Order: sequence, then C-alpha cells, then structure tokens
Amino acid sequence: MQKKQIVMFGGAFNPPLNSHFSLAEQIVNENKQVEKVIFVPVNSLYEKVELICNEHRYQMLKAVCDKNEKFEVSTIEMDSPRPLYTIETLQELQKQYPEYEIAFMIRK
Repeated sequence: MQKKQIVMFGGAFNPPLNSHFSLAEQIVNENKQVEKVIFVPVNSLYEKVELICNEHRYQMLKAVCDKNEKFEVSTIEMDSPRPLYTIETLQELQKQYPEYEIAFMIRK
C-alpha cells in the first residue's frame, strides 16, 4: 500500500495568485495519495524586494485555504527567528506528520 502524502507548497505568495491554488487543486485531484497541500509562505526576513508583511500574506492564503478542506497554511517559516532552509522546513513538517510522506512543490 502506498503511503499517504502531504505536499508542501513553498513560496513568497506575494501575493497569493489564482494559479497557486489551481496548481494545488490539480495536484490533489490527479494524485489520490495526496491528502492535503500545506502552503508555507516564507518569512518576511527572507531577502526579497517589496515582500508584503507576514500577517497580510498569511491572511490572504488563509481566506482561500479555509474554503478547501484539502488546503492548509503553515506558519513554520513565518514563526522562525531566521529564514529557514527548505530542508529544515521539510524536516519540521515530517516531525508534525510522521505518518505521511512529505513532498515539496514550488511554482516558478
């Protein structure tokens, strides 16, 4: 039996776009083992020009994710006192969801 998956969708989400959510829906719909997509916005400490503050990006993501039971927003990176490497975020999610295989996707 194939292990259930959670897909971590990392990015700035500055702002979140319809294409982010469309891609997440496609991943869930086309992969039966994927139980949910967790959006993980980067911390505003991340060096990106004109990055909207953490709270605003979080609230924008949450407003859409609350409408889809397969979507969730994590503040793992936003709560960190320093920018995290992707591997650190993946390791933290694996600790939180040990019964799942964690996959990573990013929209370019």
